[in-house]
Amino acid sequence: YEYHVTLEENSWHEHNLTATQWGGNLASFHSANELLFVLDNVIDSDNWTFWIGGLRKNNSEDMDGTGNAWMWSDGSSWDYSNWYHREPNNFVLDGRENIIEDRTELRHNGKWFDSEGNENRRLRAIYKKVSLH
Repeated sequence: YEYHVTLEENSWHEHNLTATQWGGNLASFHSANELLFVLDNVIDSDNWTFWIGGLRKNNSEDMDGTGNAWMWSDGSSWDYSNWYHREPNNFVLDGRENIIEDRTELRHNGKWFDSEGNENRRLRAIYKKVSLH
């Protein structure tokens, strides 16, 4: 795979569109080794939060963090997860649970957090596509 880290801060939706225009998608992860490869070789910063391609299925309220409630924007199987303790929690500081806009973020410790994903939440992103080499 080829990975691209963009330092431009945009909404999840804007990054999702840009990733598809690049020929890929927001990154999906299918093993601890793949995630560690990206953490060790692709990301060049110690303090970051990135959008990745996880999204909640069909407004699911399930909190188990499995493929029952979550999917990858590239359509690949949800066969690996690396949620932070007590995540996903579908909780927003103002008390609203915005299920439709939940997205996954990759934080500096490599753990995932669910997020509103609304247009005001602007982060960097990791793109992924099949390499042609």
